[in-house]
Amino acid sequence: MRVLFPHPEPPELGPKHHADRKHGPPPNVAPPKPPPLEYNFLPHPGMPPHIFPPNFLIRLSVWLIVSAIICYLLARYLTTPIFKLGHAARQLADGNLSVRVSPTLGRRRDELSFLAHDFDGMAERIEKLLTSQSHLLRDVSHELRSPLARLNVALELCRQNLSPDEEKHLDRIALETERLNDLIGQILAYNKINAPSANIQKTKFELSVLIEEVVADANYEARDSRVMIKSNEPFLIEGNYDYLRRAVENIVRNALYHTPKTSLVDVSTEATVRAGKPSVLIMVRDHGNGVPEDALPLIFTPFFKIASTDQHKTGAGLGLAISEAAVRLHDGDINAVNASDGGLIVEIVLPLAHPQ
Repeated sequence: MRVLFPHPEPPELGPKHHADRKHGPPPNVAPPKPPPLEYNFLPHPGMPPHIFPPNFLIRLSVWLIVSAIICYLLARYLTTPIFKLGHAARQLADGNLSVRVSPTLGRRRDELSFLAHDFDGMAERIEKLLTSQSHLLRDVSHELRSPLARLNVALELCRQNLSPDEEKHLDRIALETERLNDLIGQILAYNKINAPSANIQKTKFELSVLIEEVVADANYEARDSRVMIKSNEPFLIEGNYDYLRRAVENIVRNALYHTPKTSLVDVSTEATVRAGKPSVLIMVRDHGNGVPEDALPLIFTPFFKIASTDQHKTGAGLGLAISEAAVRLHDGDINAVNASDGGLIVEIVLPLAHPQ
């Protein structure tokens, strides 16, 4: 009978034996290489077969659409007042002094609403100043008309039983009275055309008829110079006939005023396009000395006059200003340039009327 004895436990080693024991491989023996890394892209047990959750692209598309809508609404909320301010500023520059921005912004109480409120205050102040100036010019001009009329009556009474020398002085007074009366008429015309509440009645007419009338009257009044029509094609215009006639007539008179004696003033019309719309170009050219380049932008300013050595050529400086106001009232453009061979060219661009 074989008896099995239990395997004896290894003896307990003391701390000195552990301290003296050398760990690691024996000398001159290379350590074993680690096993190569293996990449397994197969899902581990218990993981979903796909990296993204189900319907991920649909959820992502929904979030992107919602974010885009929120960004668009936020951008509209911030930029709408800016666009309205820019539009109002352009209207104010075009002469619409009654434009306001604050009523269109609702109940906003941010910095843009405060800016709109300040803009409205500025526009209201400008409107009051220009309106008061317009009323002042109108009232003063009307008040001056009455004493001028009485002065003309007194002059006619004084002409009776006078010597030739005395008659000469009265002629001088009558001439200055006539000039003053003409100046008052120009002020009233400019004030009427350039008023903030100017309202004109427009009709359709042939521009060629207007050009022929203006040239005929100018040649009748001219003494040494002549006005010649180089081209006058029939163009249909919609506007106020009297205002446009005054505008062209003032430019033609100004050209006759500054052109040398025995020279011609050329008037021509031709088709053109402005801002993609069919228009007509009216050109009036004289053969004078032209205008200094730095003064070209200012010749349409009221009461602006260029220094002249001829004392007899002293205008009030309102003719071209009236022309500019009348053209602008008809949504047109007016410009002046010096000709390459001398003289001044004034160009008017007016939109054509739609044929019926």
